[in-house]
Amino acid sequence: MPTPDAGELRAAFDRPRPLTVGLEEELMLLDPASGDLVPASAQALELLAGDARFKRELPAAQLEITVGPCARVADAAAALRRARHDLAAALAGRF
Repeated sequence: MPTPDAGELRAAFDRPRPLTVGLEEELMLLDPASGDLVPASAQALELLAGDARFKRELPAAQLEITVGPCARVADAAAALRRARHDLAAALAGRF
């Protein structure tokens, strides 16, 4: 694929289009009693039944929530809040 020149890049960024915002949040899975990290992201994702908002990260005790694109920051924040709620409900008492 050829590298675009400066004019092509400028044209791509100068096109009027609505701005959007997306969010990502990294989460660590913890043992509720000890507070220690729990390397169980694969098991957590199984409990989330394939919900695409949640992704595995490199450390086995880490998950990522992804939200976006949204037209407004308030919409993205509300979507993140819903994802956190859904995650907490799915994993209640486990991590």
